[in-house]
Amino acid sequence: MRRLKGFCEDIAGAIGGAESADKEVIVDSSKEITRALFLLRFVSKARIIHLVRHPEKVLQSDYYRLKKGSGFKFLRMRFTPGRWYGLFLFVSAASWLVGNLLLEIVRWFGKDRFLRVRYEDLIASPIEELIRIERFLGVSLSDVKRKVEKEEAFDIGHNIGGNYMRMAGSFVLDPKKASRSGLPKGYILMVNVICWPLLWAYGYYSKMSGTL
Repeated sequence: MRRLKGFCEDIAGAIGGAESADKEVIVDSSKEITRALFLLRFVSKARIIHLVRHPEKVLQSDYYRLKKGSGFKFLRMRFTPGRWYGLFLFVSAASWLVGNLLLEIVRWFGKDRFLRVRYEDLIASPIEELIRIERFLGVSLSDVKRKVEKEEAFDIGHNIGGNYMRMAGSFVLDPKKASRSGLPKGYILMVNVICWPLLWAYGYYSKMSGTL
């Protein structure tokens, strides 16, 4: 673990100190929970931001891709079902619950270095949430806030993977594009029944943010 810690610090130092970058902060956008646990336990300067979104909206995206014929990815495998998507959407809902429960365990290893941000809050009140992130990180996000306020485009730099947005080159934060409707009511009921413990813990039911 000490060797791996050294490798991570060397890579971060090389990226941040490069002439083309010259940055004080490196953002690791990994979605691996084990990566978050490692950073909290062994890299003292690391901070974890847990970005969570209502699972109903996650299932909407999955449902949209399944209807388009893009398939469903799980455990690094892709499945292309015909017309019945129930099993795959059940797996997606259960994965949301299990993944976020594991992140709650990770949080216990460094509560003061762990911040949860709800996607819906970030979209609805981006400046307020960015101020929270600033205070948590101790890093100025004035340029980001300025672009949000003036509806300026954010450039999408080099990346390896991600959704279709990575191909656009840039994007403007637009709350109107943050939601997609059309998930059948049966699936809405299913995801709320499966995920209700964390939906309640994360405050979704108190604000009725996209819930039943």
